[in-house]
Amino acid sequence: DVVDGVLQPSAEWLFVKLGLDWTVPGLGFGVAVALIYLAGFLIATTVGQRLISWGQGALRRIPLIGTVYSASRKLVESFSGSGNTGFKRVVMLQYPREGYWSIGFLTALTSTGDGKRFAVVYIPTAPLPNSGWVAVVALEEVLDTDMTVQDAMQVVFSGGIVSPAVINTTRLVEEPEVVADLASK
Repeated sequence: DVVDGVLQPSAEWLFVKLGLDWTVPGLGFGVAVALIYLAGFLIATTVGQRLISWGQGALRRIPLIGTVYSASRKLVESFSGSGNTGFKRVVMLQYPREGYWSIGFLTALTSTGDGKRFAVVYIPTAPLPNSGWVAVVALEEVLDTDMTVQDAMQVVFSGGIVSPAVINTTRLVEEPEVVADLASK
């Protein structure tokens, strides 16, 4: 309606000048569709990619906004499972208390000065996983699962309505190659 209100008088003026007796209902909708298509086409081209890269670089250079933008971008990339920042393992841990299990994403391993090992786990909330929280849990209390990141995201987005019939688990400490792989990152 707003776009129609702006464009319709201009279109009518142009039609009068051309000697046409036309009205174009839905002109704003048509222009909006054309602009969305044009924006998508531009982004898909090399020029569009360069503009996006330039814009992202400009955002990263702004002191506070750059920090928030970089962290948010890595989080979004992690949910997609792409690149180096993607979540690699879906795990389960007893959270918020013993006897209640939560699905989480293993993000890192850490240890204390005395050598005790911990898993850093991002626990998403349903239905908006970007509002989750981070838990640092003793490594022996974390179960690795056979779920993919996409399967886990379906569980979270659906609020548990879409869930696998069986989730196979193993203790994370029983998988030395996983622990070694994560410790090297």
